[in-house]
Amino acid sequence: MLGDNEKASFHSTDPVDMEEVFIQTVPPQYQYGTDEELNFVVSSTYRSLVQAMVYIGQQSVSNDEFRGRFFSLILALLNKMSAQLFGNYIENRYVQSAAHILFLRPSDVDKMDFILEMLQMIRDLLCKCPFPATWHQMIMLQNKTVHKALRFLMNAIQGYFSNERERFYSDLWQEYMLTAVCFVTQPSLQSNDEWLCDEADPRVQLRKAAARDLRSMWFRLTPVQKMAYIPRLVGAFLKVALVEDDETREATIPIFFDMMQCEFHSCVEDRKNFKKFSDELTAQLDSLVDQDRGTRAFQEQFTKILTSQCQSDKELWDGGGRELIDRVDRLLGHLFEYRLVRETSDCMENGMSRTVQLLRYYEKYRHHDLYITYVYKLYDLHIVYNNQIEAAKTLMLYANTLSWDEIELDESLISRRLNRQCAVERQLKDSLLCEAADLFAEGEMWEDAIRILKELLPIRIAELYRKIDRENRAFFYYYLVAFYGKGFPSYLNGISFVFRSDKLERHADFMQRMQQ
Repeated sequence: MLGDNEKASFHSTDPVDMEEVFIQTVPPQYQYGTDEELNFVVSSTYRSLVQAMVYIGQQSVSNDEFRGRFFSLILALLNKMSAQLFGNYIENRYVQSAAHILFLRPSDVDKMDFILEMLQMIRDLLCKCPFPATWHQMIMLQNKTVHKALRFLMNAIQGYFSNERERFYSDLWQEYMLTAVCFVTQPSLQSNDEWLCDEADPRVQLRKAAARDLRSMWFRLTPVQKMAYIPRLVGAFLKVALVEDDETREATIPIFFDMMQCEFHSCVEDRKNFKKFSDELTAQLDSLVDQDRGTRAFQEQFTKILTSQCQSDKELWDGGGRELIDRVDRLLGHLFEYRLVRETSDCMENGMSRTVQLLRYYEKYRHHDLYITYVYKLYDLHIVYNNQIEAAKTLMLYANTLSWDEIELDESLISRRLNRQCAVERQLKDSLLCEAADLFAEGEMWEDAIRILKELLPIRIAELYRKIDRENRAFFYYYLVAFYGKGFPSYLNGISFVFRSDKLERHADFMQRMQQ
């Protein structure tokens, strides 16, 4: 627990005060304990603290002050640990009972659970740092200690769960790599501050070191093991490669060539390709560049490194490697132009021309999902500028790719809400054509609206005939009901009405309803 003075320091806006809480400065006579004492403290409390931190991070509403205190304590313990102490902690665990201390040797499952808990805790805290962004010194101390912990975990994973020991757990390696990606790409390392240009700054060095560790972990895997992560880790590695740092890119980009090579040579002899990798690379580049990641420097370095490495594998180079590099180079050029125009140009035509350029690119290389995405972006632009006719023609581009059959829509369209609340292609095509007809009518292109409605008319009629032929109907009954007698109001007395029964309503039930 923190004392009153420490609590005051925690609330202080001065990061130096928070650093003092983290380092826990104490009088010299109490400053150092023995290794055995530190080992006892770590062994008896550390995992409980990690599990508590994981639990706190999972709560929908958590207090940053509370999280900060817990995390400061964990960081302080990690800061004191050596690689040997951490290794001993994983290899041998102390459990304290009411009467004595038990010495346990954890199982592989227990070791894996502990490593996963630590990785989850680190990733949660990197994604939502409990310290204010202005506490630069505190965040630097945090990053130094977290990187040290990641090194410990990397050694533990390689030591206990590597391919040499025949105990490979793909999820464990994936969690480590995702956490390393989170460390390299954390917001505190992605600002435009001047320190990012200073190669001697320890934060820059930490980022580069973490990227090298990530590369090291990837290349320790066998080709068969790597296939478990292709293409699902393409986006994560791209986030690191898009960081504005030449050395970080140089460490990461070769991973993409390795992915290409693994997929290519894992295919049967006459059907070698890397389609899964290339499709995911294209989709992730579109998404990440749209999030303002990456610059022309990445484009140049990516093309240069991949060209150099692909040429070393003639079969891969001739089997599509050269074409893919050219395609990605052109795609990056289109994406950076689109982003620049979107952010800086007030000219409507510039935005539309760059959108059409990407739309045609994705159509040419059969990236259907991305093609539809840019169809909608072009449609939205036309709606904003009241171009009803062009908006209708844009919807027709999408409608023409759909059939009138009861084919379920791709899950990717539904997840991105591009399905207009439709489940099958027939419904979506009908919806798109109806809106296109309305837009043509608004734009006074009545002939085009009529052509669409003529196409829809036989479809609607055929649908009704199918229902007549295939569906059972519950027929209604009609009753003539007259109201006579002084018990009725004057406006009802002597008046008769024709009533329709509900579906499958019995005569007795109808009579009871009338009498109510």
